[in-house]
Amino acid sequence: MGNIIPAGRINPTSQFLLQFIPLPTKPTALTNNFIKASSTGGNVDEYVGRVDQNINASNRVFGRFSYWKLLSLAQDPFGTGLCKDRCAENTRSKSLAIGVTHTFSPTTIADFNISISRFHYLRLPINSAFDMTQEGWPAAYNALVPDTERTPLTPCFGVSDTNITCSQGQSSINDFNTQSSLSAGEPLQIVPEMQFLYNPELRGAPNFVPGVMALVLMLVCTMMTSVAIVKEKELGTMEVLLVSPFKPIYIIISKLTPNLLISVVNLFIILLLSAVFLDLHVKGSLLLLVFCSTLFVLTSLSIGLLLSINAKTQQAAMMASLMGMMLPTMLLTGFLFPIENMPLAMQWLSNLVPSRWYFIIVKRVMLKGLGFGAVWKETLILAGMSLLLFAISLRRFKIRLQ
Repeated sequence: MGNIIPAGRINPTSQFLLQFIPLPTKPTALTNNFIKASSTGGNVDEYVGRVDQNINASNRVFGRFSYWKLLSLAQDPFGTGLCKDRCAENTRSKSLAIGVTHTFSPTTIADFNISISRFHYLRLPINSAFDMTQEGWPAAYNALVPDTERTPLTPCFGVSDTNITCSQGQSSINDFNTQSSLSAGEPLQIVPEMQFLYNPELRGAPNFVPGVMALVLMLVCTMMTSVAIVKEKELGTMEVLLVSPFKPIYIIISKLTPNLLISVVNLFIILLLSAVFLDLHVKGSLLLLVFCSTLFVLTSLSIGLLLSINAKTQQAAMMASLMGMMLPTMLLTGFLFPIENMPLAMQWLSNLVPSRWYFIIVKRVMLKGLGFGAVWKETLILAGMSLLLFAISLRRFKIRLQ
């Protein structure tokens, strides 16, 4: 009567829901009795920092950090959190790019670049984390639906814009299939549910960060060390080192030590970037990860040293280290293509690539939080490779130039 429901016919659940529905703006109208202009808006921010520096005539470094943020405000015509179609949306993007350029000659330039980016999208209902017992539902429903998706179960109305009411609350319950399986008087339904123990969100960062760590440490260590000995030969200062009272092993160690320290610093920078920008932290022992990473760095330095001893020019050593190690590291490590899906010959060949074993160590220690008992075999293989390559380099080191 008069478009008004008698108070005696309103049950407690409906009485509670009335607080989300405002009074009509046109009380005398039978239909479309609520009309309101709902405002909306947003904000866009972008910050870019850039560093471009020539260190000397042959070396140049470049770095750029970008941060982009977009905020789309909610359309809430009722003023009670029942947004039109969706509530506030936050979109953020972070990207970091680092480049190093080394000029050997006017026609030979080595350029190494790395970039990391992260995109984050968040949309939360205003009435999220709603307590469903207020509507008369069992308390068990609160645990079944995540807080970010649990909103009041408002009914659909025959209004001109159904996105205001039908999009709120009901989708959360339907997505989790709780309306029928747990209702009173109906048989319980057992539904198998798959859960991922590691990386349940199926993010890309937990897979490519260990691969990037292996790629960066391998290439940087190999490239820096590959020109260490051959540079002395080209500059003519190797004679001075050979006639000095130092033993060959001391000369080799003196060439490896600075690169080892730089590589350890690179390792901590990568771990810091992954934690800050990718929200990827070390779940296991940081000391174990640093120890295994140091073994991998020593193996990479030994490879670069062996190339430097056998190369005739810096260009040849650099190209051998870049082309000879980049493709095996990318293709045979396991972070681009699963090794178990490769042909048997490629699987056997991947055993000779040090980064494959390091990739396994990083995943188990950094992502799964496992201890030394889970990576002892891979650690032993890296240690053996490092000793073997260092022994071959020491053996191949000639104390006479002719």
